[in-house]
Amino acid sequence: MGPSTAARRTTTTRTGSPAHSPAHSTMARSSAASVQARQPSTPITRKNRQRGKRMKLQKRWIGRLSAVQDQAHRVLADDSLEQGKTSTLFTCRTLAPRCNTLGSLSSCTLRPAPSWLRVLSLATFKAICTLACLAALFLAAPLEAQEAGSHLSSDPRINHAGTLIQADRFTEALSILRPLASSDHPDQVDVLFLVGLAALGAAQSPETPESERKGYLDEAIAAFHKILVGRPELARVRLELARAFYVKGDDGLSQKHFEQVLAGNPHPAVAGNIRRFLAVIRRRRRWKGYFGATLAPDGNINAASDAKTVDLWGFPFTPDQGPRSGVGVVLWGGGEYEHPLSGTVRLRAGGHLSRTEYEGRDFDQTFLAAHLGPRWFLGNGTEISLLSSARRHWVGGDGEWRGIGSRLETSHRLSRRFLVYTQASYHQRSYDEDIDLDGPYSSLRLSARWQATPTASLEARVGATQSRTEQERYRNAGQSVGLGASVDLPHGFTMGVDAESLWTAYEGNGYPLVSSGQSRRDRTRILSISLLNRGFTVQGFSPKLVLTRTIRTSNAQLQDYRRTRTELRFVRQL
Repeated sequence: MGPSTAARRTTTTRTGSPAHSPAHSTMARSSAASVQARQPSTPITRKNRQRGKRMKLQKRWIGRLSAVQDQAHRVLADDSLEQGKTSTLFTCRTLAPRCNTLGSLSSCTLRPAPSWLRVLSLATFKAICTLACLAALFLAAPLEAQEAGSHLSSDPRINHAGTLIQADRFTEALSILRPLASSDHPDQVDVLFLVGLAALGAAQSPETPESERKGYLDEAIAAFHKILVGRPELARVRLELARAFYVKGDDGLSQKHFEQVLAGNPHPAVAGNIRRFLAVIRRRRRWKGYFGATLAPDGNINAASDAKTVDLWGFPFTPDQGPRSGVGVVLWGGGEYEHPLSGTVRLRAGGHLSRTEYEGRDFDQTFLAAHLGPRWFLGNGTEISLLSSARRHWVGGDGEWRGIGSRLETSHRLSRRFLVYTQASYHQRSYDEDIDLDGPYSSLRLSARWQATPTASLEARVGATQSRTEQERYRNAGQSVGLGASVDLPHGFTMGVDAESLWTAYEGNGYPLVSSGQSRRDRTRILSISLLNRGFTVQGFSPKLVLTRTIRTSNAQLQDYRRTRTELRFVRQL
């Protein structure tokens, strides 16, 4: 019994799903009786036996098609998104197909077949009915095509728990399912899915004390997450996980999973309802925060060249120091508050802080930034922000530079899979000591993200920078291009690859570092490979290992280097 099957049996909307009408069974029985009454009393011959078998097969296929109709009228409904009183959302709706041979599914009765049908062989008839049945099942559950498994569990306890969930008796269902979830049950995915549904239903039940709701939500989230660790392709489970995060008020993770499901070509009714949720998330968004930590072993923390000698003014010199290795600790965090000014305008205020520390203090770095400004929601998935910005940077415990300027951010969703966003900034930098580096610094970046499937994404980006320092020889312009991909693998791992190339061209004479007297030219190539273990979580965080290799080549002496950095990050999953 797969999650989709359990969902179709156990997650009808609160308004109720139309059950199979008794009139249909009565009509089928009366029709069958009338057919039998019309059969002449003839001797039992081989031909008559074949005819009887054919009639039994026809009635059997009609029964199966009628069973499909029982699922075909389930309606996706939710009328209280703002209050969070969501009923089960993601039962799929489809119109009952009509069978030209046997009439509509709502009134399948045995009747004399048309003359052209009588010539069809039994095998052809079975093939037609089989295709019709499969097509109806596919339409009835487009989100779970890969999850289909229309069968009852062999364990009656699971079936009974599903019945209890359908009757809104969530705590009783949990008392049955929890022992099964803690054991090595052969239908573990089904058990966990029903545990999630029951816990989510209990969290939303008006009879549940407020003090217990968070516990039920955490239980539901843990159950759905455990399924996705091994089966990340199960769209229905991801939908319910997104809804659980939504009810909990964790809009960041809820939005992430909703957008992943949109990439899986869901049924239009389901896609429309997901967009309603995303719209509500955008409207109710106020606070958001983030933080992170990583250990960062680095083979070249000072970004030094490995050159043994350098030629300055025609004389060879030995560099004072070569590459130094060390293990650093990187901490970062930030937050933002959005104050509504109108229905489509918000005032954003936020900040960011990051700190990198190595042994000693020579290579320690601290970066602090703050911003303030409006955000406009233009509809059709378009957002624009115009922010004033202030920045401060320290190296080795001493201030290096400060910057004041502005930042423009835009994002637009072209389709359910394709998102583009841009960021442009302009800051006037002032250095504490190296005043020759004072001047405006500007940057522009265009990024596009394609969620190819719910489990795989691709990102491409291009950028440009410009620094107009006081001294001409330090003025430079740069371009960059990058490409990244990420895929959720079975057994709880997520693999990521990212490659970026940057070109920087300086103005003025690069002598003596550039012996020929030409301008300095740098090229930097960065390759990162990451591996996230979704199956291991501590307080909702999972470990992520990132290996980064950086190579810079330059026509200037002492400016080329190779650097390998390993990071152990912790990424929030729950």
